[in-house]
Amino acid sequence: MDRNSKKETKFGRPLKPDHLAARPVFFRLRAPQATKVAIVGDFNRWDPNAHILEQRQDGVWWGTVPLIPGTYQYKFVVDEKEWREDPLCPDRVPNEFGGVNSICEVSRGEP
Repeated sequence: MDRNSKKETKFGRPLKPDHLAARPVFFRLRAPQATKVAIVGDFNRWDPNAHILEQRQDGVWWGTVPLIPGTYQYKFVVDEKEWREDPLCPDRVPNEFGGVNSICEVSRGEP
């Protein structure tokens, strides 16, 4: 394959194909009494400091996380101690702690 037959950045590294590009995924949780809410999952190594959500005046916490196509498990962490599944997500899977994790499916774009 010659240099002109593939997409490249100005640094010579190939770009990700469009169908593998990260997409912003929107998360929200109603928790009016909370002082801090984070989204954690296998996409950020379950790190409660990686993606802190923003609070709206109506008590809904929201934010986006850029994710490449795939299937992810996640939870919300409320006030750094309470781990909650997503009440708006019907897709769940049992976890190793006897609870459940919510599932997020990010679809591929057209190749």
